Amino acid sequence: MLIDFVKNSRFVRIARYGYLRARDFNSLLEYAKTKSEEEYEPKPSDNNMNTPEELDLPEEDFIPPNPSGSVISLTSTNFDDLTKSGPWFVKFFAPWCGHCKNLAPTWEELGHKLQNKVNVGKVDCTTEKGSRQLQSLQEFAEQAASARLVDITLADFDKAKKIDDVFFIYLYDEKSPSKNLDPKLATSLKVYTLPSLIVIKDDLQNSYSSSDFTDPFDDLVSLKNWAQSEKYPLVPAIDSENYEDILAGDRLVVLGVVRPADVRPFIKAKTTLKAVAKLYHQQTKKRGSEDNRGVIFAWLDGDKWENYIYSIYGLSKKDLPTVIIFDPSSGEYYDSSKSGDKFTFSHQARLLESINDAKLGHLEGKNFERGYDKFE
Repeated sequence: MLIDFVKNSRFVRIARYGYLRARDFNSLLEYAKTKSEEEYEPKPSDNNMNTPEELDLPEEDFIPPNPSGSVISLTSTNFDDLTKSGPWFVKFFAPWCGHCKNLAPTWEELGHKLQNKVNVGKVDCTTEKGSRQLQSLQEFAEQAASARLVDITLADFDKAKKIDDVFFIYLYDEKSPSKNLDPKLATSLKVYTLPSLIVIKDDLQNSYSSSDFTDPFDDLVSLKNWAQSEKYPLVPAIDSENYEDILAGDRLVVLGVVRPADVRPFIKAKTTLKAVAKLYHQQTKKRGSEDNRGVIFAWLDGDKWENYIYSIYGLSKKDLPTVIIFDPSSGEYYDSSKSGDKFTFSHQARLLESINDAKLGHLEGKNFERGYDKFE
């Protein structure tokens, strides 16, 4: 996926790989407004005529950017004509891309917020062909956003960690595809066997290895499965796009149910859940095994999914924040330890112990009538 500006049907190239800042709503909004101001160019002969009033034109003759406050689907038939006027903030995406799906609601909200300020568009790179301008932009977007290996240094890595929640690194030596390994980076990551593939999440590091003693990079199925299992941040937010992948998998789900509107309790709960996740993965790494049962940590917006948490877990807003453990394989969930104490964010040690108890089948589970496919 690539996000950047288009002006006069031409790509305004900001950086080598386009927009590299955080992809939350406020960051995108600030970027769009700043860039539109930078790229605005009044006509030389009309320097003093920028508004309908100064032009002495009827209000209806002046059409501001994004008058409807919506995201426009740009295609090979309309791209050239529409992007000839006004600044455009365009997202190039693929429907199968997880990051694209996660960004979709924010992008729609951005279109509404930038009404009468900046045009907001989107291009489905899997279907749109034809326009010369669109094709050139698309080729750049696909090249920049496609999966690729890029040589990096320790300085590049430090910058990338601030941008990406999940970062994969392939390290190699003179016997591998390239000879440009930064020795400082390998030392910083404490990687001594090459080639090696690692993933970084919140300063936690995990290495890929195959299930047997063959060259791990010869086992493409195992490599793909590992990458898929590591694609989420340490504690992702569950939404309508990823819930099936997380709640219908084969891993136990440690689920924090929170209310983002209650800012301080929300931040505290998320921070605690992330701390528990780090401790769990650190302990697992020391043991050298997941005991054939993986665990994923996640959080759910209890305000947005109020009906869901009530029908599935019997939770109401007054019960939040809280944490439960869900077992997709049995369809049961756990909200109490072996001693019967309810899980809370204030007892990290108890929660860690209960995660292991759940893996061993030592907790008393509860069932619900509706399945995960009723996430609404």
